[in-house]
Amino acid sequence: MQNDTGSNRKYEIRILSAVFLMGIIGILWTFFAGFGLAESEYNFLGKTKKITLSPGAPVTQTFSAHRNNLTQIRFVLGKADIDRDERFEFRLMDEACQETLVLKTLRSEPRSQGAYTVFAFPAIADSENKRYCFSVVYFSDENHKGDKPYLSATDNPDSIFPDRILTDTNKNKVYPSQTLFLRPAYTEGSLPNDLLDFTERLTQYKPEFIKEYIPMLSAALLLATTLLGMSFIRRRY
Repeated sequence: MQNDTGSNRKYEIRILSAVFLMGIIGILWTFFAGFGLAESEYNFLGKTKKITLSPGAPVTQTFSAHRNNLTQIRFVLGKADIDRDERFEFRLMDEACQETLVLKTLRSEPRSQGAYTVFAFPAIADSENKRYCFSVVYFSDENHKGDKPYLSATDNPDSIFPDRILTDTNKNKVYPSQTLFLRPAYTEGSLPNDLLDFTERLTQYKPEFIKEYIPMLSAALLLATTLLGMSFIRRRY
């Protein structure tokens, strides 16, 4: 009887340990599968205006990519919890907003990272210094009057975004040098390079003496978390 109990406990420990390790791997996989480092040079200060999305009326934003391997566009989308009969269409287009390079249709709330909605696509290797057009279209069978999704944009009259043009087709208005709260994001094309880029971004605001130890400290933290979880499982059983 005791042998059976001991065998059952060992079996449970193995199952829980496997589930724990799969959870850690799943978290890391999710993080790096959607990895992208957004441009941090844009500070969207001052007044904010809301660009209401009316059914079938695109809102477009032209912008310049400042690095190769453009892989995400991050923007602020409000009231994104749409019904089943509604959908969003996100497009990455050429500079003239004519040719569609990437199209993604979503019938549920888009993936977000913090305050930003993430539009991800396969990395564009030669994107540096090229101009693109980002388009958002909202579709609905009903024209909800006061409960529509909206995009957050700057409301600064100064020309502080010379490479950007915001167009609201619903109001038939063009806003030169204006922008959505939009940040392009990039990848380095491989996991080691992404980790290096990520580490450099993390160390920008760290003391100089600790920068070289960030990778080692991160690995130690991950190992310690794994060992602590395994130890907790074994003690519990």
